[in-house]
This record gives sequence, structure tokens and C-alpha cells, in this order.
Amino acid sequence: MAGIIDVAIKRTIGTNSQIFGYAPDLSYDGDLADKLLDCSVGISNDYYEIFSGAEQLNSRLRLRSFLYNPDIYAKQVCAEHPAPSDFLSGLVSFSCRSNDSGPHVPAFALLHAGHKDSIAPLHFDWDMNWAINFNLFGRKVMTFFPPAAAWLLVPVINTSGFCYPRLAESEKIALAESLGGIRVELGPGEGVQFPSLWWHSAEYLDTTLSLSIRFGGPDWLRPLATLPRHWRLQRVAWAIWKRGRKHDSYPAIEACLRSVCMSEGWLARYNALAAECDAVLAGLDEEPGYGALWSAPFNAELACAAEALQSLYADPSGEYMEDEIRGVADYIFSARRFARPLETAAATRALSFRQGLPPKRGLLSPVGSR
Repeated sequence: MAGIIDVAIKRTIGTNSQIFGYAPDLSYDGDLADKLLDCSVGISNDYYEIFSGAEQLNSRLRLRSFLYNPDIYAKQVCAEHPAPSDFLSGLVSFSCRSNDSGPHVPAFALLHAGHKDSIAPLHFDWDMNWAINFNLFGRKVMTFFPPAAAWLLVPVINTSGFCYPRLAESEKIALAESLGGIRVELGPGEGVQFPSLWWHSAEYLDTTLSLSIRFGGPDWLRPLATLPRHWRLQRVAWAIWKRGRKHDSYPAIEACLRSVCMSEGWLARYNALAAECDAVLAGLDEEPGYGALWSAPFNAELACAAEALQSLYADPSGEYMEDEIRGVADYIFSARRFARPLETAAATRALSFRQGLPPKRGLLSPVGSR
């Protein structure tokens, strides 16, 4: 056995170093990386190559084969893959409580892997959780931007329209300094803690294997995770999250839900959500910042990603049993119930688009075992 390694959190983004009044406790067995090499993961092309028209690789193989063959898989990444729970059992210890006597906060783990010069594009995640991303081996640089910077990052859905990790080093530093960004280099056993709603990217300096532990997002924001990813909605979610006044946020959450769930047609939903987000931000005295981002006849996001947006804002598909819908609604609206038709519509969207659902893969036991 290689012994137990405590993850060294180099930086906490978006808040102070304590979460729920306590810093999460995270450690792992030194043999964890060797164990994970035998699991099967999905790999795909560099994200931006998806738009190049080139033939795409999207396959599964042993993590060992991917990491030990950089010449073959130089342009591919394991962007995000649920870590198999049986590989983590007894090898990862994670603990975080909401208070002295409260229950342990549920958590799940994702795998990330890439080779030297691989990247993860500048993007934000839509699970409304905290994340700790740490390296098992290798080195990478992660860069973070606050949600308020979104309109200056050429946002397209939840990804920046320009490839930040490919900028010249001086340009990356200058942009981070001008927009409140933070760059953190991680080595083996080192991690960074951040809200998944923040913009973040990764630059792989070596062949690197990482885990991210997702945990403890506000349960009262779960309804928003059922809606399409939208950089304006990201602003709304973060604005009400950082205030922490959940009871004051319910009217805004309900209004955003209705703008999508009660509108007809994908474009009407898209426009209604954007307008509602602007109204909510104005009500919270948050400066939107993008009043002149584009003129009414031209919308850069629509021009670049109309097909993807049409899919995101489409009518829900599939037939679901009433018990299944109610079970999902009970999870999504556990903090506060809304009108039953709205809950049903949101739960049906969650099932159809497979987002905002309770995690089922990569689950960690409450404390782990040393």
C-alpha cells in the first residue's frame, strides 16, 4: 500500500475556505490511480474539433490504454466520466457536514484525463454543486472566471466561443487579470475547490489523471438545473446562490421555470428565458452588462448554435410513468414545492433531457474507508 494522501486544496474559488461552516475532508489511498487504470472510460476528440467537420472519435477503452499511448490518443481526452463506485470503495474518503450534528453531504466522483497539450474548454457546469478537482498524477492549469464575466467570454450556451487555453501565455494572464479570473496550477495530490457554476478551463501540462468530487450544492436551486444551460441563467443562479436567502429566491426560480415549461416552441422558450433572466437580474440590482452585446436582428449565439439550441429547447420526448415523474419531482422540489403542473412539466423535462436528475453513478459512501 502506498499510504493515505490528504488532498492539498491550493485555492477555494467563489467563497471563503469553509463550506457549510466546515472545510470538506478529502483523502485517497495512494494505490487509487493504479486501480482506476483498469476501468473503462469514454474518450472523445478535443471539444472544439466537434465543430470542424472532421471525423470524430467517440469510443470507450481501458484508461490504461488511453494514458499509456499518448502518440495514438494525443488529441483525445476523457473529458468527464463517472468514476465506478466499485473502484472507489475503500480508496477515497470524503466527509462534509452541514453542521455539528447534521448528516453527511452526498457526493459523487467524475474522472478526467488527458495528455500534454490537451485542453478542457472554458465552460460552466450545470449541476449546481460544489466541486473539488484534484490530480492523482500529472500537472495541469485550471483557470476560473466569475459568472458576471460571461458576456465578455463570447458565450455560446455554456461554453466560451473562443479557445482560451490556446491563447498565448501572456494573453491568458492579461485576460484573467482584466476579468477577475484566477489561474491555479495543480500537481499530484493538489486540488482546487469551486462552484461548478463558475467558468473554468483546464490545460494539461503532462499526461494527467484527475478526479472531481461534486457535493453540497443548494437543494433549492435544483429546479433551475432542469432548464436548458444558458449563460444568462447562470448569472441568475449564481446571484441568488451567493446571497443565500433561499426563501427570497423562489419567485425568481418559479418565473424562470414558467418561461420555459409554459411556453410553446423552442425559439419562444429561448427568448422567454432570456427576457426573464434579465428581469430577475434587474430585480436583484445585478448589472447585466450585455445591453449592447448584439443588436436585435443579430444574435451571435443563435447564429453559431441554432441547431444545438433547437434541441435544448425542444418539447420533451418519451413517455414516463406517473410514479417516475413524481419521484423525480420529489427530488427536484425537495426544498420547496410549487404548483403540481409546473412540477410535472419540470420533472418531465429532466427525464427527457437527462439533466437535473439525482446522481446514480460515481456515488461515494458518506465517509469512505481508510
